[in-house]
Amino acid sequence: MKLLFKLFAVSCLTLGLLNCSSNAPNSGATTANKTSSSAANSNAKFEALPESALKAAISVREAPQKIKAGETATINATVKNISDTKWPMTGLSDGRYRVQLGDHWLAANNKMLTLDDTRAPLPNNLEPGKEVDVPITVTAPKTPGDYVLELDMVQEQINWFKDKGSSSFRTPIKVE
Repeated sequence: MKLLFKLFAVSCLTLGLLNCSSNAPNSGATTANKTSSSAANSNAKFEALPESALKAAISVREAPQKIKAGETATINATVKNISDTKWPMTGLSDGRYRVQLGDHWLAANNKMLTLDDTRAPLPNNLEPGKEVDVPITVTAPKTPGDYVLELDMVQEQINWFKDKGSSSFRTPIKVE
């Protein structure tokens, strides 16, 4: 009987079976942890973040001062979660609830010209107080002139963080 039990236990471990009988000694905790972890990942609940979570600090070490009309430039931004809530890097299959860095182009007088130029994903879920580097590739307006590039965080299909009181990053850029 002991040999049969040992063979059963070895088979469970070797084959990675998650539903081995809970009658086996000490198998319950390991199995429960694997099952819970697996279920939590596959059934993750995505929802709109509370307003208190929509707080970011965005900085850029070197923003371009000039860009040619219609050309792209990659800007390396640092994003810090200054809220008390983790930001998700993923969301539903249509992108809803995912938190990303986005940009807008404004006229020199701060009038919105291009809402939603592009997006850049977070490299991972962002815990409160943590920061990550997020490169974003922006496309300059096609008409030469003086513009303001604005970087802001967005929870897709829910809110731009700035609209809920967070700071965005703005820098003047001459488009030639």
